[in-house]
Amino acid sequence: MISIIQDYVSTVAAHYRGAVYAWDVVSEILNDNGSWRNNIFYNYLGPDYVEIALVAARAADPNAKLYIEEYGAEDINAKSDALFYLAQNLKNNGVPLDGIGFEGHVITPLTQAPSVWSNTRRFESLDLDWAYT
Repeated sequence: MISIIQDYVSTVAAHYRGAVYAWDVVSEILNDNGSWRNNIFYNYLGPDYVEIALVAARAADPNAKLYIEEYGAEDINAKSDALFYLAQNLKNNGVPLDGIGFEGHVITPLTQAPSVWSNTRRFESLDLDWAYT
């Protein structure tokens, strides 16, 4: 399974090397409650698949920004907390991660704008870019 991830990510990223500003390397990996989404990669490798994919992407396209992308994590909630702790752990372990992509399905009421603002600021505290994707 590791080689499948490495081969796929390397092939795609190398094909577009230098032509893409940033990659959403992994996407939609968490449930709304912050637990890991069940998928074939998680079932075989646990959360390590995220690191494997990010390392392969950096090797294939060293100048591209590497993102983890998630929906429903734009304000502070269980999912964004889990995403923050994952990003913090990856950064602390030297895994190449440059940013967080918040999917543009913004359904948060305007009254939650301060929570959205606080959420993006805490990801910035990890020296991460963020984008609405």
